[in-house]
Amino acid sequence: MKKPKQTTKNNLNFLCVDIGTTSLKAALVCQNGQVLAFSRIPFLENFDKSKIATLWKPSLQNAIHQIKNQLKINLSSELNCDAICISGNGPTVVLENGTTLLWNQKIPQSEFLKNQNLQIFNRSLFLPRIFALKESCTTDKNSNNSQIDFTNCKFFSGPEFLIYELTNSHVTILPEERYKDAYWTPDALLQIGLKESSLGNFVRPATICANIKNEVAEFLGLSKNIPVVAGAPDFIVAMIGTNCLQEGKIFDRAGSSEGINLCIKKSIYKNEFRTLPSIEKNLWNISALMESSGKDFVESKKSFEMRYNTTCTFEEYIFHCIKHENSSGFLMMKNLALKVKEKIDNLKKLADENDFKFLEPIMVTGGQANSDLWLQLKADITNYSFSTLAIADCELIGDAILCSVALGVYDNLQEAANNIVITKKTFVPKNKL
Repeated sequence: MKKPKQTTKNNLNFLCVDIGTTSLKAALVCQNGQVLAFSRIPFLENFDKSKIATLWKPSLQNAIHQIKNQLKINLSSELNCDAICISGNGPTVVLENGTTLLWNQKIPQSEFLKNQNLQIFNRSLFLPRIFALKESCTTDKNSNNSQIDFTNCKFFSGPEFLIYELTNSHVTILPEERYKDAYWTPDALLQIGLKESSLGNFVRPATICANIKNEVAEFLGLSKNIPVVAGAPDFIVAMIGTNCLQEGKIFDRAGSSEGINLCIKKSIYKNEFRTLPSIEKNLWNISALMESSGKDFVESKKSFEMRYNTTCTFEEYIFHCIKHENSSGFLMMKNLALKVKEKIDNLKKLADENDFKFLEPIMVTGGQANSDLWLQLKADITNYSFSTLAIADCELIGDAILCSVALGVYDNLQEAANNIVITKKTFVPKNKL
């Protein structure tokens, strides 16, 4: 791995890439936080999910083409940037040939793993999925994967597979030392018939993995010798990209599902919350989760469109619902906001009881950050303030922060976030104005 280098160049631009479940998002972001261009490439709906990782590199090519169009750069010209950072969902597992087991696909219970004495199998997010992928490839005699030599085959998590395609560097991104239990140990790998070399060496976010391969740079339409930087799981880059790196900071990941996240100074485990280490040493993140949030919007909007034989944008639909407070759509939004209020109230109560800080406004990332009308209604109903940032997908801002640290523009994540994270709008409850 390359060590971070101290740069003296001003106005660096970073190509930030986040791999989602259904799409790849990319943005060209300045070191001052300005988003120059943004692209989202949906994956083919009917494409075989077990090979979805093979779409990531061509999707990145399409994203770069869209970015060039936005910047009025000829498609035959190279896009210049100073670093590329890759982040993505986890714990997706990918084989060297692109065979994929997505993070949200169910895996069968394994009698073999149940009989193992190593506790890490129960704690690990990855080992059961790695074993399930290996077993499915071995038992499917009609698949080309049945011929794989698993003693020498490489496994990857999601973003690390694209890093490998770009650089030939085989790494696993470990957000922070306390996350090791969620990954694997050499002994545990041996228990499922794999060598330590099957998985890439652990590296930390902001590590320069290698420079992009010349032939890949040409395929993507990029300039040569660009360093490729280790990102992090999407949850971690969202934490970084909202600058929630200090006790009391709060961010709301509001997409199809939703999670309110509070940075705390010590670990607390309660059934109604999920507690994980922060990327910052000695800090923790506690979350209040809602499985259905944005999905409620989608279903409500579809029902409205079918009933009135029309089509509309989400903002148009939200405007209609707010104008008609007796409508089922408005009732859906009100109930959703009340559920969010309950989650935030519970976090605030926990903070008060344990002498934790609780600092408004709440930073919003995800698709729901695109609607000003919804965020103002949410603020009014919950009685909490919410802020949006330079881009709704703050994971990409987190990637830019990691690039800036990798290239030595800033010494650490907090310094970088203070300079790169830009508040766009703040929505204050009407009774607090």
